[in-house]
Amino acid sequence: SRGMLEVDVWNATFVLGRQDMNEEAWEKLDDAEKTARFFSRQNEFMRKCFLQLHSEGKWTWVTTHDIDEYLIPNMQAKNDAAVPITQAGLNARTSSHGTAKSATTPSLERVTMMELLNRAKQSSSSAMLSGPCIPFRRLTFGARETRVDTVWSNKSTFEDGIATHWKRSDFATYRWNWHIPPKKNGMGKAIVDISRVRPDTDLKANTEAPCNPHRPIKSICSAQQAWIDDASSPLVVHHYLGSKEQYLYRDDPRANLKVARTSQMFDEIAQKSKMHDSGARGWVSGFVNSVGMATAEALLVGVGDAHESE
Repeated sequence: SRGMLEVDVWNATFVLGRQDMNEEAWEKLDDAEKTARFFSRQNEFMRKCFLQLHSEGKWTWVTTHDIDEYLIPNMQAKNDAAVPITQAGLNARTSSHGTAKSATTPSLERVTMMELLNRAKQSSSSAMLSGPCIPFRRLTFGARETRVDTVWSNKSTFEDGIATHWKRSDFATYRWNWHIPPKKNGMGKAIVDISRVRPDTDLKANTEAPCNPHRPIKSICSAQQAWIDDASSPLVVHHYLGSKEQYLYRDDPRANLKVARTSQMFDEIAQKSKMHDSGARGWVSGFVNSVGMATAEALLVGVGDAHESE
């Protein structure tokens, strides 16, 4: 994937302006201190990232959700909150009058998230969609698989009959289809329009935690938005825990919080995942058709590989 993605690698010295704490000093901290330090570092990294993107003129939509979270339009959103799209192969979204929207509305499989957000911004269909910070709810998907799920996910054909050497189960968005009830999920997150950010005020240094993953820029992302309800959320992010090996692979610095990654937490979420949702499927064929099979294979090297926990 070399040359296809632009990646900046930062360390604590670059971001914080000082040498980071060594391992010996870190181990002397208690769990509460480790958790607090983790959040303060995370917030400052985010602030510096937004500042750099703005200074480089990358005035576009930016989100800070995790690599195991996948952002899609919320097809269950009420009409005044919905991103104007149809979903080919499923029911088209209807207007408040019960009629299908215009044929010029793009289908989910043929348009990128960036295009959808810009279309919503230009249409001014609602204050939320045309605002500088669009919130979205999160749905957490546990490692629950039925027999039907397993049979389906072991196939290697995708939409439009595209045959690949991948299995559907290689992709979290295809393999895991059961999530915990929406009201039992935590805070949502948001995506912000960097072109409408004011660095001197929105990202001012020494301001108490101006950024965090749930409110990327607090001055434009309200606390109320962070707890947006499901019907009002124009977007939704699917958070996949993956297999137990994948879930436990990373150390969790949030040792003082009940959401820390443990085997017990993994099993509890799997048991609570009783609602079916396959809305994040459908992208593989469009991706292959867009970039070509060779590029798709280069970008997806290692997809589905499991990691061994230490």
